[in-house]
Amino acid sequence: MASTGTTTTTNAREEIVKVAVSAGAQPIVVGEIWVSDETGAAVPRDRRPMEKAELERIVFEAFRAQGGRQKTAASGRLQVRVAVATRKKHESFVAVSGVLSLDDDRFEANAIGFRPVPKGEGADRTYREIVERAVRDTVESLALKVRVPKLPVDQLVALLKSRPDGGAEGERRLIAANELAERRDPAHFDLFVALLKDDEPAVARRAVGALVSLKDARAVNPLIDFAARKDPQTLREVIYALGDLGGAKAEAFLWTLEKGHEHPAIRQAAHDAIDLLKKKR
Repeated sequence: MASTGTTTTTNAREEIVKVAVSAGAQPIVVGEIWVSDETGAAVPRDRRPMEKAELERIVFEAFRAQGGRQKTAASGRLQVRVAVATRKKHESFVAVSGVLSLDDDRFEANAIGFRPVPKGEGADRTYREIVERAVRDTVESLALKVRVPKLPVDQLVALLKSRPDGGAEGERRLIAANELAERRDPAHFDLFVALLKDDEPAVARRAVGALVSLKDARAVNPLIDFAARKDPQTLREVIYALGDLGGAKAEAFLWTLEKGHEHPAIRQAAHDAIDLLKKKR
């Protein structure tokens, strides 16, 4: 598929590509770029559906901005789906999902959340800008997932500390947090403790699992502090983490939850975690 035009990138996007190349990452090469427009009847009446060629151009330029290449002989495939969904109060939202297949590896990403489509004057132009931004976010996240294993620690930490504009921020930071957690380096203990206070809930929850994988008893106090005022699902994750780490303070906290928490599921989870601690003795 041919494409023309100039690709506009943000500083954050350019930095990711530059760091990946300096770390020895190879260009991402695919044989096929497949674009699906699933907007259908959900597109509001005050704008026209995007032509498939227009969507393909947006996807191709987003891929090229991430250092991607398309070659006929390559076996990889980039799939991007664009959809407009109608939700409560008849509001329309753009959602983009992507899958990048490279040999035996498969990577998936989505535009962060749903982007509301405005109404009124200029809605058609704004609608196209929203689609383009969501596509860029998705393709950027896919490329980062491919390259992140080769990124040095300082660049992963820089990604975690970044606050670039746009909806891809949370996705990029979660990808970096996942990679650091997988490396299980005790030197990252303080970083994961700090991430428990992160504004992004998914990043904070990933820090819980990372601290458990380090098997460091110092994590008990920060995890107990983190558990305060958390929703039941997140609290259950902390309960199982404390059951894994163990220790007198962890057991005392679990006992308090077992005896006095208002949710039966939390009381049961605390009971199960205490049983786990007893079996370890």
